[in-house]
Amino acid sequence: MAFVWQYRRAALLCFMLLALRSEPDTSSPGGVRTAAGKKTDVWPRKRVARVDGDVILGALFPVHSRSDVHTCGPIIEQEGIQPLEMLLFTLDKINQNSTFLPNITIGARILDSCDSDAYALGQAVEFIKGAMTDAGDSEYVCVDGSSPVVKERHPIVGVIGGASSVVSIQVANLLRLFKLPQVSYWSTSPDLSNKDRFDYFFRTVASDVYQARAMVEILKAFNWTYISAVYEDSNYGIKGISAVEDLARASGICIAVSLMVSREAGDTREEEFNKILQELLDKPKAKAVIVYLVERDAKSFFAAVSRFNASGKFIWIGSDGWGGRQIPVAKQEWAVEGAITVQPRARVISKFDEYFTSLKPDTNVRNPWFKEAWESHFECRIPGTADTPFNDFATTCSDDMVLDETSGYQQNSLLQLVAESALAFAHALKDMHADYCGDEPGLCSNMTLISGERLKDYLLNVSFEGHDRQEFHFQPNGDGPPRYTIMNFQRDQNDRYSWKRVGYLDEEIFKLEMKEIHFRRQPAGYQGNGYQGYPVSMCSAPCPPGHEKKISARDSCCWSCNPCSEFQYLSKEDFCTECPLGQKPDKGKTTCVSIPEDYLTYSSAYAIAITTFAIFGIICTLVVAAIFMKYGETPVVKASGRELCYVLLVGIFCSHAITFVLVAKPTTLTCGMTKVSVGVCYALCYAALLTKTNRIYRIFHNKGKKKQKYISPNSQLFITFMFVLVEVVVVVAWLIVSPPGTTYFYPSRDQNQLVCKGANDASYTIGLAYPFLLMILCTVYAIKTRNVPGGFNEAKLIGFTMYTTCVIWLAFVPIYFVSASNVAIRVTALSVSIGLSGTVTLVCLFAPRVYIILFHPEENTRHGVMRNTFRSKIENGAFSVAADPPSTYQPCGTKPSATISENIDIQVDVISKNNQQLKLPDTSPPAETRA
Repeated sequence: MAFVWQYRRAALLCFMLLALRSEPDTSSPGGVRTAAGKKTDVWPRKRVARVDGDVILGALFPVHSRSDVHTCGPIIEQEGIQPLEMLLFTLDKINQNSTFLPNITIGARILDSCDSDAYALGQAVEFIKGAMTDAGDSEYVCVDGSSPVVKERHPIVGVIGGASSVVSIQVANLLRLFKLPQVSYWSTSPDLSNKDRFDYFFRTVASDVYQARAMVEILKAFNWTYISAVYEDSNYGIKGISAVEDLARASGICIAVSLMVSREAGDTREEEFNKILQELLDKPKAKAVIVYLVERDAKSFFAAVSRFNASGKFIWIGSDGWGGRQIPVAKQEWAVEGAITVQPRARVISKFDEYFTSLKPDTNVRNPWFKEAWESHFECRIPGTADTPFNDFATTCSDDMVLDETSGYQQNSLLQLVAESALAFAHALKDMHADYCGDEPGLCSNMTLISGERLKDYLLNVSFEGHDRQEFHFQPNGDGPPRYTIMNFQRDQNDRYSWKRVGYLDEEIFKLEMKEIHFRRQPAGYQGNGYQGYPVSMCSAPCPPGHEKKISARDSCCWSCNPCSEFQYLSKEDFCTECPLGQKPDKGKTTCVSIPEDYLTYSSAYAIAITTFAIFGIICTLVVAAIFMKYGETPVVKASGRELCYVLLVGIFCSHAITFVLVAKPTTLTCGMTKVSVGVCYALCYAALLTKTNRIYRIFHNKGKKKQKYISPNSQLFITFMFVLVEVVVVVAWLIVSPPGTTYFYPSRDQNQLVCKGANDASYTIGLAYPFLLMILCTVYAIKTRNVPGGFNEAKLIGFTMYTTCVIWLAFVPIYFVSASNVAIRVTALSVSIGLSGTVTLVCLFAPRVYIILFHPEENTRHGVMRNTFRSKIENGAFSVAADPPSTYQPCGTKPSATISENIDIQVDVISKNNQQLKLPDTSPPAETRA
């Protein structure tokens, strides 16, 4: 099976080599010409940096940038040469430690990716060949030109790189077929976290998902809600900006415009960036711009910013593809000033500065690209070096040139990630050696052929202390720990530019030092101690309280603010909702609050007036009751029907006392008392009056000779209470069908009246219907008995009482229903109507008797009661009465000459005398007086 697998891998490799060699060669067989027209060697040159060892690691670095014309562009110092030298530096440290991997050294085969996915894939084939044979074609050394001599076989066990995500994705797809582990140091695409596709891929940097989160946290910290985005047409740019946009929208941040930069624009590149800048300028309110580009594209982009003189019009939020580096900002610092970028957190390694600045072109023989890098850095030519399309310099390099800060050297801040990639392989090999070889130094027989599948498992479980003194370990999906540094490109007082650390993201912890951030030196209004001095990036200002947001149909990030109406609140940010009845919005119109309950209180003017009237009525009623009780045995009181008078006084008292129930705050108890008392009080009054008028009517309209029944005091009381019982039954049934309670009544939108159930409609007429019927019957009997003798003119007083009561209630009904919107007027109208009815009854029926009792006691005798009353004749067994002349009728409230002609007991006695003529004393005045 092993032979079959090796055969299949060899066949696949041959097919890939044929495919790559069948592609058109982008380099000229005859060489290329420099800017001066001088012919150079074949470009790009395939070179390899070698470090011998017992275990070999492959490595891919973007030593040269990508070029649309030459495949490989100019050499890159910070992103290409420095990472390469960091790997060599780290391997030296590992191999110098004799106790780390006893008698085992780690070597490397380092190739140039030119930051091109297609070119890097061709270079990666060399690693596959190295894993299957010696180490590719470059491992063969010809002695005499006829037959090669093969060096000792040291297969490649893993690969470090690439730098960009597009390169890593292509290389990972190839390496996984041959089960070769790969550890990248800068590739951040979220796609690489997919272990189903990239099961042999690891990286010491976190996914762009975390970088996107850090960018959005920056936007939120400055309240930038309207932004633009520029990104490159690659997996790195597309996936990265997609993560940013998703998190931004989830945080309420709008994207004004999202612009993509083509990777292969060719000669139209400058024109493309000009177009992008113009589109950004067309959205001037979106001052914050996400720039998700790699170093090469970022440099071209900021060159366009300089051409358009757009510096200061935007705030750049940069990705790790260019942030914190010098090349993209070199010679155009003023266009980048104030930029805030996110990059993986790494520590500057001071010992590497000592190592790198000590390198010289003539002594650094293991790096075949170092001389070219030296020429590019100092813009000079080293004698004897080959020509390239980019080293046409007129100056010759001198021996006294030194790489240091004065000459422009600055360490790439992310070199720690390169070192950790090498350390991860070293610790995995150390753990594997401990398990497979124990204490045996060197490569034992079990590690002669290192399985990539087993090495992958050891990589996933490594744990060591990195250069930043923090523990490093891979996450379960092979990603590095999510640790980022926030950088700000600032200009100091001496007009020198530099990247300053202003915050960080450590897994779930985000911190930004707001006071340390500078956008442009001494900008207008900048205070450095709050949000007010920072640039504003929003399309529309937040709507003030109580205004709904109407989003523009053309741009969802812009809106207009419309005020909510008086009784609307903001249920959502962009929608006004009507408050329910009885509620109104609070001051901020964020929610609805209840309108204060409106009901009559004892402190109001209306309540004071009607309660004063009620108290006066109650006092008068009690005084009359006391007088009647004191003089209860006198003829005037007895002739009035003493027992029914007491019932009537109770009803009058209740008519005034009910005012205090009506004024009280509506509750279930007070509402129930109102339902009962209003009807029962009237029933007591009118039942007693009806009984009185009915008795008088039956006495004076008796055509027969039989004695009248049911006119005794007890009978009258029984009849009265039977009348009242009917009302009680009605009220009880009403309470059962419609239990008492409170409710809210809304006569207008801004009123919230607390009332008893049924008080705002015609429901209360149920309890008053029966008393109204009694009142009508009383009025009818009063009319029928209007011509009785003067001594019995109580019927006329009752009639006057009924007439007055009808007038009162006819006035009350429209007032009650019209005043539905005003609780105070409504309660006052009801209370006054009930109280006036009782007062009229008290004045008309009791005032004349009280007047006689108190001021004319001489008339409070049987003779006084009988005087000037009537003449009666009993003819043929019938009792007939001749009515007094109309002039004897005296209105209610005037002084009567003789109010009652005879006590009812006298009438009973008269009627009981069968056919005997009763001759009453003639108390009428002389004829001449009458005349």
